[in-house]
Formats: sequence, C-alpha cells, structure tokens
Amino acid sequence: MWNAGLPWHNGPDTWRPYANNTGGGVMRNHMPRNDSNWQNDPFYGRYNNVNPPSLMAQTFNQQYARAPYAVPNMNAVARQRLLKNTHVPGLKTGQQLRDSMHQRKRKRVENLSKRFDVAVLDVKMLVFSEKIELRWVHSEFKRMVKYDITYVNVKTNEGKSIERSPTSPFFDFKVEAGETYRIDIKCISTSNSEILAHWTKEVRAEFSYSELKTLYNKCLSFVTKKLNNDVEMHEFWMMYRCKPKIYWDEIHHYCNDVMQKYIKDDNGQPGNLINGKINGLFFSARLNPNLTLPQQSPFGNVRMCIDAVRLLHPDKHNIYFADFYCNKNMHYVTIVICVINSETDRYCADRLMKLNPLNNPFVKLVPPTARFQPWRFFVNYSLWVEMLYTEDIELNIGQFSAIQALGAGTSRIGGLPNNKICNICNLYPKQTSENKKNLENKDDTDSTKENVDIIDVALTSTLSVIRETNNNADSDVVDTLCSLVDRVEENCLSISELCQKQDPEISAFVEKMNKEIIENGFINEKKNGVFVNISKNLLDFVEDFERRRDNIVEEIEKLMRLNYLCIHMNYKMLFEKKLTVFVEMEEFVKWAKGRGYQFDGLEITKPPGNCGNGIYATRNFRPENIMISIPEYDMITAGLVIDLPFYRKLTKNIEEKMKPMEILTMFFCFEDLEKSAWSPYLKVLPQTFDTPAFQKIDYNLQELPLEIRKYWIDQKLEIEQITTKLLRLFPELTADKILWAWHVVNTRCIFVENIEHDKVDNSDGDTIAVIPFVDMLNHDPTEFQGIALHEKVNGQYVVRAKKSVSEGDQIFVCYGPHSNTRLLIEYGFTVPGNMNTKVLIPKEVLVTLAKIAEIKVTREHEMILDEVGLPSHLYATDEGPSWALKNNIRILLLEHWQMANSRWKKIIYSHDPIEEEVENIIEEKLKIILTELKNGIVEKAKKMPKTVSWMWEDQIRVCETAIKSLDN
Repeated sequence: MWNAGLPWHNGPDTWRPYANNTGGGVMRNHMPRNDSNWQNDPFYGRYNNVNPPSLMAQTFNQQYARAPYAVPNMNAVARQRLLKNTHVPGLKTGQQLRDSMHQRKRKRVENLSKRFDVAVLDVKMLVFSEKIELRWVHSEFKRMVKYDITYVNVKTNEGKSIERSPTSPFFDFKVEAGETYRIDIKCISTSNSEILAHWTKEVRAEFSYSELKTLYNKCLSFVTKKLNNDVEMHEFWMMYRCKPKIYWDEIHHYCNDVMQKYIKDDNGQPGNLINGKINGLFFSARLNPNLTLPQQSPFGNVRMCIDAVRLLHPDKHNIYFADFYCNKNMHYVTIVICVINSETDRYCADRLMKLNPLNNPFVKLVPPTARFQPWRFFVNYSLWVEMLYTEDIELNIGQFSAIQALGAGTSRIGGLPNNKICNICNLYPKQTSENKKNLENKDDTDSTKENVDIIDVALTSTLSVIRETNNNADSDVVDTLCSLVDRVEENCLSISELCQKQDPEISAFVEKMNKEIIENGFINEKKNGVFVNISKNLLDFVEDFERRRDNIVEEIEKLMRLNYLCIHMNYKMLFEKKLTVFVEMEEFVKWAKGRGYQFDGLEITKPPGNCGNGIYATRNFRPENIMISIPEYDMITAGLVIDLPFYRKLTKNIEEKMKPMEILTMFFCFEDLEKSAWSPYLKVLPQTFDTPAFQKIDYNLQELPLEIRKYWIDQKLEIEQITTKLLRLFPELTADKILWAWHVVNTRCIFVENIEHDKVDNSDGDTIAVIPFVDMLNHDPTEFQGIALHEKVNGQYVVRAKKSVSEGDQIFVCYGPHSNTRLLIEYGFTVPGNMNTKVLIPKEVLVTLAKIAEIKVTREHEMILDEVGLPSHLYATDEGPSWALKNNIRILLLEHWQMANSRWKKIIYSHDPIEEEVENIIEEKLKIILTELKNGIVEKAKKMPKTVSWMWEDQIRVCETAIKSLDN
C-alpha cells in the first residue's frame, strides 16, 4: 500500500532516503505490507532495532527534545544548486531570500510610526474581509480641527484621502480581501495646519470571527448536503507529505534531519486568518477509494509518511478550522494542528474556530475501546482536508517512498488563487457576466404552466370498450349496460336467467290483465270499448317490451364477447410486454459485456413486489471480491456528453455553460431509442416513477416534518429551473419529457469526482455520473453487501463485496443513511423498519421546550449554543438522546458564573465524566422536554392527511424510544 513499486533505488541517480556515513538520520527500510500488523501496531517496523517500542511509549506524550546543533557548511556547488530551486516552497535557501523581504516590510512599518513626533490618536479598528471600520477619540481637540484619513493599497499603491469633521469621528471603506492597506489618520488644526495627533498602521483585510463562522457553516452545509446531515469519512492511519527530492536532500544534509516549519503562503481564501501569520507544514490523509495511498502528486516525487497518532493525539494537540475554498476542480478545508499551549496555539485559540477532535465533520478521532488498542482516525472524503502542522518535525520518525510527480513537481510559491465565483465556498462570490445574464433570463421567464389532462383509452374495462366502440353513446345507457354486465359476472348467471329474474312480476301482471280483457272485453264490444283500447295498448307495450328486452340481451352478449376479447388481449399484451422486457434485458446484458462490463456470477431479474429490477448472485462471493467492474470511459458524465459530436453541434450556438445535471437531463431527452449507442440501456430504463414530483403531488410545506422541508423545496426549485432553462434552449422538448429525464438522472446517478471540463459549468462542482448496470443495484441501509468505488488508477468503477454473498442473494448497496421521507421524495420508495429516521430540534424549539421544563435560558446561553454548534436532533439509530443533545441541555443549565470569562469551555469540552448529580438533572429535564416534544408531534399528526401522517408517526416512535431510554 505504501510504496509505489517503482525502481527508484536503481540507476545513476540512486538515492536512499537519509542513510549516510556521517549520521544525520537513521536509514529507513520499507514497511512490509501486512494489514494485520501495521494497522494494529502503530509502531510496526519503524525503529529497526534503534528505538524499541517500550522506549517510544514512555516518551510518546513528551515534546520532541533536540540538542543544539551546528548547521553544516555548504559548499559553492550545493549553494548554487539550491539557489536554482528557490521556486520550491519551504526550501531553506529560497526561504532565506523570502525572509529578507519580510524583514524589509517590518522595518517599513516601524519607520511609519516614527514619521511624526506628536501625540498618538486613540483609534479603534474593526477589520472585515470586505471593509475596514475606524473609530477614534477626539476629546482633547474639540472644535478647531479636522481629520485627514488616507488609505493606500500597499501592493498597488492606489488609495484615497478623505477629510472628516470633528463631529464625525468614524470612517469605513471597502477593501479587497487579503490585501494590505496603509492607513494614516492625522488630526490637523484648521487655523495653522499643524498636525496635532497622528495614527498609522498597516492592516490586512481578513475575516472577522463572524465571517469565519459563516464560512464554517457553509463548509458544514457542503459536507452534509449529500447525506442528510451525515458526513462521508474513511479511516486512515498515516499522514503524508509530498515534496521534491531537492527539498528532502537539503533537510538531510544541511538541517540535521529537522524539517522546519515555514510561513503559510497565500493559498486559499485571500482573507483567511493564517496566510502570512503562522508557520507550518502541510500534510494530507486522503486515500484512494480502495484505501491505498495515491501514487502521484503535483507537489513532488518523494513522499514522507508519519503515524497519524504522532500529529493528532488529542492529549498533545488542538485542532482548528481555518479555511474553506475551491480551485474550480475540488473543494478544500484547511485544518490547523497546534501543540497545546504553544505560541501558535494561543494565536489560533484567539482567532480561529476550535474543533472537537472527537466530533467534527473533517478529521475525527475515535478513542481506544480497550487498554492496548490504538486510536482510530477518520477523514472526510467529500472534500480535500489539508492539515497544517505547526511544529518542526524530525525526518527519522517518517517512512519514505518514491512516487510520480505531476506537472511542475512542486507547489507554487505564494500559493494558487481560489475560485472567487463559487457560491458554495465564498462569502461574497463575484458575479461574472454569464451569471448576470442567467439572472436576467430567470427574471424574464414566465413561470405559469398549463394543466393537461391525459385520458387513458386502453381497452382494459367495459366502460372503455363502449367509449372506444361508440363515442356518441348515451351516458345513462352506458351506465345501465355496464351494471348489467357486472351483475352477470358477479352472479355467474346466463343472460336469459338474468332477464327472467329481473321481470317476472311485470310479465305475470301483463298476462293476467291480458287474459281478463280477452275474456271480458270482446263479449260486448260496444259496451266494453274502453277495455278494448286498454288491451291494445297493453299488447303493444308487451310487444315493445319484449323487443327492447331482446335488443338489450343481444347488446349485452356483444359486450361480453368484447369484454372477454379485451381480457384476452390484456393477458396477451401483458405476456408480450414481459417477453419484450426479457428480450430487451438480454440485449442489454449482451451490449454491456460487449463494452467490457464484467459481472460474472450475477444476473438481472425482477424481485418480489413492485420495485423494478434487481441484481442477484448466481454464485458465492467472498469479502473484497470484485462483483461488478465497469470501464470508466462508459460512465455517462457531463464531460462525456458535451464532447459527443451530436451535442457539440447542438450546443454550438449556446453561449452560456450548462451544469452537469442539466447536461445529463438533456442527454436523456435527446437520445434516440433505436439509433443511440446506448439504445439497449435506454430500453430497460423505467418509464414512470413513484416519486411525488413525477406523480404531480404537491405537498403542503407545513404538513411535512422539518427534516424534509428544505429538501422538498430544493427539489421543486431544481426541477423548475432545469425545465425552464432546457425549454428556453431547446423549444422542441416538452416539460413531461424533461421531468422523466431528470428523474432518470436523479434516481440513478452516482457520486463520482469528475475531471473539470472547460465547457461545463463547474461552479457547483461536477460529481455525478450515470453508470449502466451499477444503477440497477437496490438499496438496503443495513444489510447491504456491496461497496461502489471509482478506482481511477485502474480506470474502473467497481462494486466490491463488503461481506460474504451466497448464491441466490440479491446484491444491495447503501444509497446513504436516508429516512423514509427522503427515500420517497428522492427515489419513490420506502424501507420497512428504516432506522435512519430523525427528529430535527432547531435551537429555537429547544429553547422553548427548555423554558417549559423550567430552565432559565438567557441570551448568554443562546450565544454559547450558537458558538458550540451541536445539533439537538434525535436519531432512531441511537439508544437514547445523543451526546450532542445532552451537552446542549448541560449548556442551558450553566450558572452565570460558569459562563463568565469562557469558563464554560473547560466544562463543556472537558474529557472528565459528568458528575452523577448533574447527569440526573440533565436526564430529568430531557425527559420533560422530549415528552412535550412528543405531545406536540402527536397533536400535529392528528391534523395531518393520510398521505403524510405516516411521516409524523415515524417521528413519534423516535421520541418514544428516547423517552423510554431515560426511564431505564
């Protein structure tokens, strides 16, 4: 895992890291690849019988102690070689040149304060990344003065001078984040222009604490947006740093094997609080999807690996959030690691956001569960976590290996500028001309839509048969005929039996009257003329009745024959449809194998229930076996689509760039079912979806639980925006076609980090792909056996067995820890017994419930809650209230004296167990709060329609479980 396997020990430029005959560092041997050893023993194979583990264990938590050393003399050849490589950040020779520039800057600032030998103005200053606010005191000089304010950008030498009257002792001006400004304020007498007082300072425009907190919240939203407030992390055991060979050579030969920290460059947000302020060394812990170290780096061709526990142990280090930015390809977060009580630690504690090492979304530590077990470390992989370690490091604690250098093979002096137009990571994103045009087009779009009624005329019922046969049929006749046919089918009677059963009384009455008339009416024809007329009318009625009855019977027989034919046709159509689906699936399988898909031992079939297709195992698989392997060139991505000749021509005259979701939706709208290169795949895609959006169900927002409201709003907005944009660009499309194509992408896309494409709008990232065959894997949040990975080194997208799979098992993957409400809205299904339900408790609701529980909540309590930022949610997966919720109640129970002077931090962040008395009070108040919360949800659920009442019932069950745990 740790070595590239490259023949870098051989050849004319042979270099074995730090093995010489004059000391300076222990010769490093390669670590053997043995998972069972190197994972469980953090000191495995690192001492080569020089420092036994027992000795290291004794000195583990101590500071590195180094004896003073003399810097070796550098000959002219070595100096010249190093001077040629001054572009390498951190190289000592180049660093000396840059340090001299900083010294000249400090002297310039010192000289500024000596320009005027007058009184110094008392100026208060508030610095933000977008503006600087100045306030000063002018009590000594009342009226006959004026204030001359001058500010100049040190880099561009551009500035302004402003005059202020004594009644306006304040001024603010806009600045460029990261730029340094020289500010002069002079108090000048209006009578003789004498300078009475003066203040000057060079100030860097950087984040205030409130801005840094806003940036942190944006970063938190980014890492949790795809997994419903849960973060994506993988475990790591080593931290690594890549640099060119010249960098390590200099440290080895001229720095006594001590890698010295150097000033943080201007990489990242220009207004962050660490650029040019602290010294450090960057490390990373990000691994490949298969949990192996990357074998390429743009920062150098030699990699140093260090045990993570050495740089992250919480008893020795504090960690801080410092920055969140992107470079149009990937988002980065910068974490600063400081030795406790060091000078840098004190600076960071005052300026940055301290993170809880056991509970944060970037780098999380899990303590040992047994005496001799090691710490476990996890890093977020939805973005790149940069870790800036702020102390010197000795080379002899590391493990070295050669890797392939990309690009220039070193980082850039000064750092790379961030992407300033990204809405995700910028507090004040710059508007491009393209973005402004999009906003104008959005305002001009008519949001009205026409409701179209679609009538299904398929011959599936008697009513449909009649409508299809005679469109002018009388509605009453149709209803009568349909009821008669239904009665025949229900009672299994013949037509003659039905008629005899329906009119026996009428027939008997008519026959009786007719008999009496015949017997009595013709005896005296003249006398009984009235009876004769009645008899004739009755005879006509009976004849007409019998004729009408015979016609009805005939029509019923005809309809029954048609109905039988329809039923037969339906069965035939159903059989033909199943046969067609089978044939299409067989063609898809052949097509997939022909394109290099590998899925031996798997078959596609329809599982029980109405849940589409599923993939089943036809043989056994062991853990880590590859079950599915798809060539990465067959992943349908935005970059792939936009490079296809048809879509290159289609979008040739479109000036604005399209986002990945828009491009993939366009692809499924335009692909021809017969002519497309993906035709076999397109034919097996579903034609309908059970999501509320596809079924045109519009939920009342107030009827939805809090956990799903924002997602429902965002989904509706996304569909509306994509539909509007595609209809504007391609008028030949229809809204229904776009809705179907959007659902194909949304329900089947997979998270993949795609390479940035210059014709794709990557402002929101490009991390989705539709992968045929893999998208047929169904979801099971607990019993899933497959893990999907993009192995870029092998150029494959694979699904590996997480555990043993038996023949006949359906292969499941996990779409994410989604609740049933999220699954229904996004995918159109729910999972029985889903344990991912959660109850959101916003801060405002928590405070209200706390007051009901007779907790005295002050503004100070609320401010501490905001600063700590712990979520007060209930999770179905927890056996009781979460640690975060309990901690928030503990905060609300703090006395005033405990909150003064930040004493609460020692209480809340302490690793000591909570006192039993305090624990009992917390649980007592929690029980009241959760009971009130449950009662409120119950009342809410009673008023909800059946379509959403089940969502609230899930929330009630979570509350009941938490309350029950407190009783125990």
